[in-house]
Amino acid sequence: MNNIFDISDGNLIFSNNCPLFSDVPLIYHKDDLREDINQITFKHIENLCIDIGWYGGDFESGTGFFSIMIVRDADWDNPLYKKDCKTVKKLQVLLHEALDYVKRNKDLIK
Repeated sequence: MNNIFDISDGNLIFSNNCPLFSDVPLIYHKDDLREDINQITFKHIENLCIDIGWYGGDFESGTGFFSIMIVRDADWDNPLYKKDCKTVKKLQVLLHEALDYVKRNKDLIK
């Protein structure tokens, strides 16, 4: 199994212990899907985090989705990066995009 939260550039500071694996169907995680899934911070950049959550409804409704945001100074209304998706595989892609965004822009977002 491939846990999408195996990260080397950040520190997992919050986790609701939602073990999202890219090769396990999302229906098996439906009880773990909530607004606060994970937050990742960085040693080299203060006041910045990547936030991952589930929004818009429960799994059965078909309206729910993952949201991944890069937030600076707890400004949740104006994220530096925000993307939504419905699958764990796409969430994995977006997490890597968010980590790349932080790497590429670390001098600009300090």
